[in-house]
Amino acid sequence: TGIAGPSGSDGSVGGPGSAGRRGPMGKGCDGVTPTDGTSPKTIDACGQCGGNEGECAWTSDIRTAHAVGDPHYATFDGISYDYQHTGEFLLARHMNDVELQSGQSPCPNWRVRCNTKAAVITKNWNIQFHSTHLWGQVLVNGAWWYQGRDYQYNVIKELDVNTKFLVRSNSHWTIYFNDFPQSNGAEVYGSFNYWPGGPLPNNYYMNLYFTAPGRWSSGLSMTGMFANFNNNRNDDWQSISPSSMWHVQGTSISAFANTDYRLHWTNRKEAAWKAPMRLKADKVETLHQLAAEKASDHATAFTFADEQSDIKIIDPLTAAMRKRLFAKMRSEGVIERTVGEAKPSSLLAKAELDIMPYVGMRPSHMRVEQQLMFRDEWKVLTPAQRKAMLAGEVTEASTDAVGVKEMCHECIEGASTCTKDGMTYTDQLHMDKCHQACMPWLPGDLPSVCKCRIDCAAGQDMDLCRKVGRRAYLSVRTLQVIQPEGDIAKTCVNPNAPGVREFAAQDHEPAMWTKMRGENFMVSFFWRASMADGAMGTYDKETKSVLKNLVWRGTRGVVQPKTLLSIDADVSSGLPKIQATVAGQTIIAGRTFDTADATVFVAVVKENMELKIYLAESDDEFAQLVATKALDPLEDGSDPYAAQLPATAALASGSIFAVKPDATAAEMPQGRIMKLNWCQGMHWDDAPPGLDALTNLTRPMMMFTPYVRFLYDKGPVAGC
Repeated sequence: TGIAGPSGSDGSVGGPGSAGRRGPMGKGCDGVTPTDGTSPKTIDACGQCGGNEGECAWTSDIRTAHAVGDPHYATFDGISYDYQHTGEFLLARHMNDVELQSGQSPCPNWRVRCNTKAAVITKNWNIQFHSTHLWGQVLVNGAWWYQGRDYQYNVIKELDVNTKFLVRSNSHWTIYFNDFPQSNGAEVYGSFNYWPGGPLPNNYYMNLYFTAPGRWSSGLSMTGMFANFNNNRNDDWQSISPSSMWHVQGTSISAFANTDYRLHWTNRKEAAWKAPMRLKADKVETLHQLAAEKASDHATAFTFADEQSDIKIIDPLTAAMRKRLFAKMRSEGVIERTVGEAKPSSLLAKAELDIMPYVGMRPSHMRVEQQLMFRDEWKVLTPAQRKAMLAGEVTEASTDAVGVKEMCHECIEGASTCTKDGMTYTDQLHMDKCHQACMPWLPGDLPSVCKCRIDCAAGQDMDLCRKVGRRAYLSVRTLQVIQPEGDIAKTCVNPNAPGVREFAAQDHEPAMWTKMRGENFMVSFFWRASMADGAMGTYDKETKSVLKNLVWRGTRGVVQPKTLLSIDADVSSGLPKIQATVAGQTIIAGRTFDTADATVFVAVVKENMELKIYLAESDDEFAQLVATKALDPLEDGSDPYAAQLPATAALASGSIFAVKPDATAAEMPQGRIMKLNWCQGMHWDDAPPGLDALTNLTRPMMMFTPYVRFLYDKGPVAGC
């Protein structure tokens, strides 16, 4: 109970009383009541107690959804649409953590609608902004807060351990929410905008935004008009539909009508098609029965359609067992297996030994690959194994699955040696086409090749199969030198700070450097140049004639006979032009950037004896190939870059540098460098150019071009 406020003068309302003392904190999902002021642990969308949802996220990229103007909507996964209705709507909600609601009313153009009120709701707070009061008054938990008394412009106010509040003097407001303080959190923000001559209160409407961290991209935790956030725009309409589901006006979950409304698991809405199934004790027997029935149904013939149908059942039921699967994999040496170490052959390791053969791979990446492989292996699990998986159990009996070698077993339909295990082709021609489509220069039991062949054998489009296989092959060989998410000082790197410029192999997954010599490579990054005046600016008149070094590969203190790899910017004209030097040979981009202060994407690729530069600015639809160059071979006809690489064992002593270690002050690029990726691999396809006679697919296969464009689509680090 709060304390009564002071009495007002005769004829006026008295002042508000103080807030009552908070009740005692409850226990978390681990049974512990925190005593350090932190919130109790909760079960995340992946089914983990105390998890941050990153283990089942589909992307690490921060995404922003919005409802702006009159109003134009954009979902987290990039679908754009207009929604011209009067009423109150649930725009976005993450689990029981934070929610954004809006109120739309007619604009001066009567055919469209505008946001005239917004509410941000958490477990403890209901915070509302209204055009009727603008940014000088905020309705908080049913009481009006006033600027100057309850909050100050441009000063962040901490509401609780997870929530902060900021109103700026320029009409912008932000609610910061973080359910996991050691990771990136969410920002819900808005701005008041002037539109006179109509029915808008005070002639103002709001633009509304919701920025969510990549770890919330499981597709299980986000709901509302901004869709489900799973890095897949193709299912956004399903997660929004029917849109009337997200109408809250006149209901108990309208934050505007019910100022006591707070978030709780009992008032969370989910689209029926996406509502995840959860294992409960009284349901386990039903699931056992379901698994037995499906095993019986598919005992004689297991089709691709059967597999797709069963995946819909498996996905929500396997989320809760991921942590235990990883624990078993680590105990059996799968994740931390080093090069040359004997392959494990027991239990789960028998099935998982080739998923990720690199030391120290990120657990979130490992989890995605593990789940993909279990989807593929579902059809070769025994009925008992399927039964145990559907029930969410992890036991020795349920994890001794058929291994990758058996999964990649191939045979022709009707042959006496053909079994239901592995993949079956309709005839020899079908097999030959799938082999030719799926990176034929790589071993057939490589997971990416095997997955491609499985899809092809199941009747999927061959071009799609090889695209998926190609991305799988490259993604597990990509080293994220500058991480895309986390501490802004580590994701938005200042190249003028020597302490953060070197990324040594021994500290960044050394097996990805030593596993193969890597005669082909791709390096990509985003760069935002500095336009500051004075000696530190990239375009300072006294130093702009000097090349600005952006990326360099080598070993500190070791002199290279010829530059192994250097990427530089020529800014002498006032607009940057990128050039790259590989094995002492230089390629110059065929275009400059459109503006001097743009955030730009740069990728340099070496495929066999050809160098390529890709460039893009923020308004480009895709990363464009702007320069190509054939490398001059050595006298014996060999690859000059591969010849200059040190011995395999010595590769781990090298580094990738964001600016070379001996760069002078004039060579510093200034600005910020983000999302530096390094990917290397074996010799690519040597097939003659043109259409392959067997598959009618274009050869040689373009490995890096679509992958580069995929990396550009992810965009730079927000706020950098």
